Amino acid sequence: MKFRCRVRWMRHGLGLWILLVLVVSCSNKGENVTREQCTQVADHMADLMIDDSVAHPDAWWDGMAESAIDTGMPKTVTRASFASFLTTPEGKTWLMKRQGAVRAEMEQGIDVSCMKKATPKTIDCLLAAKTQADAKACK
Repeated sequence: MKFRCRVRWMRHGLGLWILLVLVVSCSNKGENVTREQCTQVADHMADLMIDDSVAHPDAWWDGMAESAIDTGMPKTVTRASFASFLTTPEGKTWLMKRQGAVRAEMEQGIDVSCMKKATPKTIDCLLAAKTQADAKACK
């Protein structure tokens, strides 16, 4: 099965990143953060997005079914078998590829927003977030 465009969780993830960019944009009071800190945030946000997607496999599958790109999903995987596929060695490799794609999309936000506008307080909050909802609450 070929999937189209951006998968739903990536759109939600990108939406989260945009929200975080806005939070960061309005937060800086002259304190600087490092590229390393912003990279850690991007890595952590990618982890949270994948974790959320794995926790909601049916919604993830439905989002992929609505998209336009080939995600590399084996043709034998169905909506009913998707959750169990994610626990297999092949599924774990597929997950790592998806996480890499999410992380790559966040790369431009590191220099464009995070380093220029984030505060150490916001960085600390984002790195402490355990869920996407926690991250959205960071200000």
